[in-house]
Amino acid sequence: MKVFVTGATGFVGTAVVRELLAQGHQVLGLARSDSLATVFSAPHALIYKTPTADLESNAPLRPDEDAYGVTYDQIDDFLEGQAIDEIAHQRILKAYLLTAHKRALPVSAHDFLPGARSLSAQVR
Repeated sequence: MKVFVTGATGFVGTAVVRELLAQGHQVLGLARSDSLATVFSAPHALIYKTPTADLESNAPLRPDEDAYGVTYDQIDDFLEGQAIDEIAHQRILKAYLLTAHKRALPVSAHDFLPGARSLSAQVR
């Protein structure tokens, strides 16, 4: 059977891909970068997709690396706590701060009721 796996180089995805291949399935998957695929010893069966920036940028299919001005290796190093150059560091932080609204819990009508605690208030 042909199977498509997203996140194929991640912790779970790697195990899933190995198991599917061992069972004789034809596997296609996504990897964010060549370096990640190598680190996880991903099978050759993976497809490398260029991650693209949000459609809000009015430039669909524009690679994130172009939109944000940093490489995926720099992003990965940043997330792993490794040293990266200061310009890349500042660009990653700026992009993170500008997109904070995407990680916020939605406001609920309960936020405005006297004495009520909404889910967003409870997790603060």
